[in-house]
Amino acid sequence: RFLPAYMCLAFALAHASALLFSLPAVDGAWAAALLAAAFGVLALSGGRCALAEPSYLPRRSAAAAAAAPPREASQASWCFACGLSRPMRAKHCRKCGRCVRGFDHHCPWINNCVGEGNRASFYVFVASVVADVALLCSLALYAATRAAPGDDYGGAWVCGAWPPLCAPARASSAAVAAAMRGSLFGTALVALPPLSLFLANRTRNVVANITTNERINMKRYAHFKRYDGSFINPFDRGPLRNCQQYWGCCDAAAGGRLRVQYSRELVEEGEAGDV
Repeated sequence: RFLPAYMCLAFALAHASALLFSLPAVDGAWAAALLAAAFGVLALSGGRCALAEPSYLPRRSAAAAAAAPPREASQASWCFACGLSRPMRAKHCRKCGRCVRGFDHHCPWINNCVGEGNRASFYVFVASVVADVALLCSLALYAATRAAPGDDYGGAWVCGAWPPLCAPARASSAAVAAAMRGSLFGTALVALPPLSLFLANRTRNVVANITTNERINMKRYAHFKRYDGSFINPFDRGPLRNCQQYWGCCDAAAGGRLRVQYSRELVEEGEAGDV
């Protein structure tokens, strides 16, 4: 529950460190513009995917949810907690207590599920996190190579535009300023590889049209198996169409005929089928 607050605090401190100790050692306004743009995109995309509804399915009343599922509903698709028959790719989230259409995973860093409704903004958020951390790391390293002992940072653009921002760097010794830049560089450098790997996994899922939940639990879902037990992705329409569907550029049910296997029965769904 408190992870989003911790993440906001960590990025706020990192940007404050870069603003007070890295930017004064950099000439030109480009660094400040990049830092402001990266933080703005990070804040907007993070807030968007945290506050947006991830496509919850309508929940029935407690009495209806407690009733037995109708005969036409299978045990696998029926959600006893919400009292509804879940469409394909939907899943019940225990932490949110709701069924989510196109469920990907529950992200503790935004305290929200990732589904059809906010998956695009979540990808932008992850990409902006990686870009922001890479920028903080690069600025700290660049400032460390540019700063000189006894430098009053008079040539820095940020010192001319907002002189109070350079006061901490000017008041600190060269060792303290170097330690601040070094700690920012080291922290960002350690965080960058796992974040980049997570972004690469997100990109792989988008291109293959598969969710995190499906990739983890694909052995449990019959529609990911052929008759001989080998893997098949019935939602894969090629990288281009998969990306278009992910970003909402085409209908999820458009194009081609999907072959989906339920309990060893091969069912063909037309373009109007719900996938």
